[in-house]
Amino acid sequence: MSQFDRIPDELVYEILTNAMTRNTSFSIIDCIRTANAVDSSVKSKHDSGSQPIEDDQYFEMSAEAFCSNELRSSLFNEKDERKRKQISVEKSKSLWPLYDLSIGIQQDHLLDWRVAGSVCKRLRRLGKKAFFSSKTFAMDLNLAKRLQELSLTRLSTGDQRTASRYINSIILVYHNLRSPSAFITLPRRIAGFPFLKRLHFYFGGRAGDPLVWNTIAAKARMEPPSHFVDILSTIGLPTEKLDIGILISPDTNWSLHERSLENNVYPMLRVLVNRRTRNQSKEIEK
Repeated sequence: MSQFDRIPDELVYEILTNAMTRNTSFSIIDCIRTANAVDSSVKSKHDSGSQPIEDDQYFEMSAEAFCSNELRSSLFNEKDERKRKQISVEKSKSLWPLYDLSIGIQQDHLLDWRVAGSVCKRLRRLGKKAFFSSKTFAMDLNLAKRLQELSLTRLSTGDQRTASRYINSIILVYHNLRSPSAFITLPRRIAGFPFLKRLHFYFGGRAGDPLVWNTIAAKARMEPPSHFVDILSTIGLPTEKLDIGILISPDTNWSLHERSLENNVYPMLRVLVNRRTRNQSKEIEK
């Protein structure tokens, strides 16, 4: 028996969790986009055989792209930001997402995924649990829905189940605050993450923009106003069990988002809650 085999699972899991914990968030959707845009050398290595690419290989392909000698020599070793951008522009457009992520924060997360998908069966079993339980995940409600329905492409069904079960920290991205619909389904979506402890709301940005800027640094977080938490509680979110925070896009401020919430979201949510309460009362009277 090797020395590694003598280490208890609990300790291996704790080591992996500590090693994979970052002070930045992980954007699944950005990494899927990157995996779909990996350079031809990475693609050809996987496409050369007769077997099709499996869903759980796409994060791995993103990580391999970061480790490629070509990308490291042309981007990582170039200190001048202007030259880095010039190098990237000269490459094919398919490499642009890799450049965006390479100067962002996703590289460490993707390398953690390589550890989680190790050829060692024991590391793979414990590593994926550690991966999903140690990180803060940036997503919108649509991605949360697809995870829970096991319909997220480029991630295997088993990994999606593990993600839903073990994710405990989420940044929910809201680009549009003119409709209450994104909040109405919130309790149902959050219920799909049974171990969730921390929920941050990000307001701002544009739909389709990369989420790689996200950070969970304390200076980026603000305490939510009490009436915001009250509204969330009223629609059925278990606020007493969650650490709730708010993150704001750098180019906006909270007062703008709060005004939009008060004008477009809060009134309709109150109407829906009152209607639901009346219907429940009628059912009881019957």
